Amino acid sequence: MRNLVLMLLISVGLTSAAKAGAEPTTSAHNERFGFSITYRADLFGEAVDNSADGSGPAAALSNGRAGFSASGMFAFETLAESYRDELAKTDQVITYKTINPSENYFVVAGFRGGNVFYVKSYVINGVIKTLSIWYDAKLKSTYDKETVAMSLYGFNPRLPSDP
Repeated sequence: MRNLVLMLLISVGLTSAAKAGAEPTTSAHNERFGFSITYRADLFGEAVDNSADGSGPAAALSNGRAGFSASGMFAFETLAESYRDELAKTDQVITYKTINPSENYFVVAGFRGGNVFYVKSYVINGVIKTLSIWYDAKLKSTYDKETVAMSLYGFNPRLPSDP
């Protein structure tokens, strides 16, 4: 059984930036939960926080073939418990999983229906910060590379003001 998770309203500021010689990126920052995400808007669309509780930005193509969410919430679970919960979902085939307690994160990836999914969660100072990406498996050649970039360089679970 999942523990209760209290989600709080967050404010998200969206800004656009273009890098010379690179695809344009957009960033969303969550000051309350202390994370940011930089991504290619041409692949995911514009991120907006449409969640009822304001947990974080999400973006999806209008055709529903690709999307992501970045969220923060107060956690009443440990890193290991959150990892076990993610692995226990029955609607998925897991192709990659890892937990790194020294860096406070886990990754679970695989397939759900006809989609590829990727989840990376950090548990830092009692807050779960999660990046979830999904896309049509037929689009792997385009989105696999961007998923790696977002996971390694785009999703920052700490803002400069964090301890």
